[in-house]
Amino acid sequence: MYKSLLSLICFFCCSVLLHAQSNIEIANNLFINKKYSAAQNLYNQKIISGDYNESILYNHAKCSKELFNSDALFLYTKFLEEYKLFNQLTFASSCRK
Repeated sequence: MYKSLLSLICFFCCSVLLHAQSNIEIANNLFINKKYSAAQNLYNQKIISGDYNESILYNHAKCSKELFNSDALFLYTKFLEEYKLFNQLTFASSCRK
């Protein structure tokens, strides 16, 4: 009984994780293929859920720029504020090369 319940829980957790990962892969493929509106929608879902990183936030802002949306500047500013340390470290490491 416990073994089958544990197996069911593991299966459910794995399928949720695979679904979440596949949404990002789909969004990235849409982004690469210049389907910015659809990609932005998927990125926005991740941002709303709180499950995002710097590339998702950056691509979300870039979608707005490519679509000529009025919120592009706001989204880039949000990205820069949230990942200020990351950007400074990236810039510093690029200067050393």
